[in-house]
Amino acid sequence: MKHKVQESIAYMSGSKALPRSSGELVFNDDWERRVFALGVALCDIGQYEWNDFKACLIDKINSQEEEDVLNADYYIHWLEALEALLDKHNFVNSSD
Repeated sequence: MKHKVQESIAYMSGSKALPRSSGELVFNDDWERRVFALGVALCDIGQYEWNDFKACLIDKINSQEEEDVLNADYYIHWLEALEALLDKHNFVNSSD
């Protein structure tokens, strides 16, 4: 069964939008596809609200832009946002 991503996730706009080519999501490596799917799945099952994730993702992207680092990888920010939310909601023990 093919999962359909919520429109609010799939169609973010501006510099925070998911990377696309000809309308299709673009993943350069398998880990990007996996971290994207994990983030969406956890949202789908109610582990956090999409707006919380989106706000965290925007913060990560904006902090990178402020540091003036060129060619930052979008999915690095996605992973950082996911890690921050997992930590915030005590899904992982960061002391291990």
